Amino acid sequence: MWNRRSWLPGLVLCAASCTSGPGDTASTGPTVQASGHVEDAVFGNNVPGASVCSVWNECVSSDGDGRFVHPGVPGAAQTHVQVSSEGATPVLAAFETTAAPIELTPVGLSESSFVDSFYFLLDTEREPGTGIVAFRVTGDMGGQVGIRARLQPTASGPHYTNDNGLPETDRFETGRDGGGVFINVQPGTVELEHIGLPEGCQTLLGWGSADRVSVPVEADAVTLVRVGCSPAGR
Repeated sequence: MWNRRSWLPGLVLCAASCTSGPGDTASTGPTVQASGHVEDAVFGNNVPGASVCSVWNECVSSDGDGRFVHPGVPGAAQTHVQVSSEGATPVLAAFETTAAPIELTPVGLSESSFVDSFYFLLDTEREPGTGIVAFRVTGDMGGQVGIRARLQPTASGPHYTNDNGLPETDRFETGRDGGGVFINVQPGTVELEHIGLPEGCQTLLGWGSADRVSVPVEADAVTLVRVGCSPAGR
């Protein structure tokens, strides 16, 4: 895949693959503009030159401030973009569109060596052809503490993360980081259940309600799930 150069202005050719979401329409269907910001997941720095690709294999690049505007994602659909940059593990960011332009919550990229460290820290071998689901629930003061997570179909996890965003084996709910990971997740569509959410939470990245979020998973990529329980939504 990613072997077709689009006619849309400003688009670039990507070297990655992606899968369609349940609501993705054909490439001749309605489109909507999606914009957002690509940042370093650890330090929060801008990531210029990142490729942001729709399920139709059409890609744009983030600018010097890490901003992107994609004019051609499926409208009125459950869809996603794949974000990639040299030296980083590709990331999938899923979202639901209407007929109006959409501004995505910031998408974080991590160096591949940082992602590889998850398996070492968890004393687990990487299973070929699998991906990672990384979830985070935020509140008024940062990460939402005390949330538990379940994934269907099941995978290795949840492994809740410490204050540095690294997974640990001796945690049983989210800490101040508000997040965690499932590793060795088989490709396809999975559902992540959040247990213990306060009222008023909303899905920022993913499809469906905050307590049950569906997302696509691809081999050798990280799928982001983001839920916000505050107006800031980060």
